[in-house]
Amino acid sequence: MDDRDPWAYLVQTNLFRRTRRFAEAVRSARRAFELNPNSGMAHADLAISLAYQAHPDAIDNAEHALRLSPRDRHVASHASLALTIVHFNAERYPECVNWARNTIDERPVHLAWHVYLVAALAMQGNLAAAAEAHDTLVRLRPEFSLTWAAENLPPTGELKERLQEGWRRAGVSHG
Repeated sequence: MDDRDPWAYLVQTNLFRRTRRFAEAVRSARRAFELNPNSGMAHADLAISLAYQAHPDAIDNAEHALRLSPRDRHVASHASLALTIVHFNAERYPECVNWARNTIDERPVHLAWHVYLVAALAMQGNLAAAAEAHDTLVRLRPEFSLTWAAENLPPTGELKERLQEGWRRAGVSHG
């Protein structure tokens, strides 16, 4: 790995997140940010890593990423994922639903926002909409179940428990 290349650190950040090593993901994203403080993607990836840990700086980093790169769809996608996670973590389910739906309108086949949409709708008591969102999620990922999510998605701890609760309420099978 080139220790002067911010993109190498962003790839490492994503790998750490996928393997649930969030503290290392934050360190790697911070290094990418140090190497290129004007990188919208570095701010967005740092925001996601912080969001998984319910860190309050996630919102500032996501919003800064959007200001730095307002027309970059990849930055917008990563920043919106961070904001979706942050709002779910904070039990602000209507805001989570809004971020998820807005991003789904832009990128309908990306799984992450559907995952949060199903859980957030169920957690706010809108079970009919959650069931409909679950049907869409299963069309995108037929093997989606509580077991599959626990084994394949990054969230851990309280975030994972609340997502699982939302999915159960929405009728997601154990698999």
